[in-house]
Order: sequence, then structure tokens, then C-alpha cells
Amino acid sequence: MHDGGEGALVDSGFGDEKSVRVRLDFLKEHSAIKVRYILLTHHHFDHTSGAQQLRKATGAQVVLHASEEKFLLDSKSEAPQDLEASAEENKQVAEAIQRFRDQAARPRPTCASPTARSSPWVP
Repeated sequence: MHDGGEGALVDSGFGDEKSVRVRLDFLKEHSAIKVRYILLTHHHFDHTSGAQQLRKATGAQVVLHASEEKFLLDSKSEAPQDLEASAEENKQVAEAIQRFRDQAARPRPTCASPTARSSPWVP
């Protein structure tokens, strides 16, 4: 979304090279818009794992609700997911989920919440 020459990217999508490239190509086609924020709507890896790469490429600030912060900062925690699989059931899916969760934990987001003032991510 944008207003004039500034904009926000809502969710970063997956962190794999192809997914990130699609978003960067789109942003390149709309180069008149400066992306200021990457707004993560919730912690699911399909919404967050590309945030680090997009932040580095655009210089945008990553923001999310304070209640989502704990799920992103600790990729090994028990975070609710739409897709859960044990290693025994499907090792490849479990490894992919962990890889995307690890990617999502890297951007060190800023929590946009009045109650998050004590968070180390709020300047």
C-alpha cells in the first residue's frame, strides 16, 4: 500500500530466493514508491520469513504487534501454526517449517504497540 511516494509492504512472504525476488522485482517496477515499513500481520512463516531479506534490500523498518514478537524471536518455541508436522510424519516438511521460522526470527522487528515500550525492539 502507498500514499504518494511512500509505502508499506504488508507481510513479507516466504524467505526463499524465488519468493523474495518476486517481491523485489515488483518493488523495482514501482521504484517511485519508497517502502518505509514491512508490516507483519502475524507470525506464520509464510507471512514473515522473507522480512530480513526485504528489509536489507529496501531499508524498510519491520513492524508487528507486540503479542507476535515472542513467536518470531524464538523460532524453537511452540508457536501456533496452520501447518504442524512432526519429523516422524514428514521430515522434509518439518525441516522446511523450521527453516522458515528461523528466517522469520532474523529481522529483529520493532513492535508497534503502546504496551511494548519496554521491548528492546522499540527505539
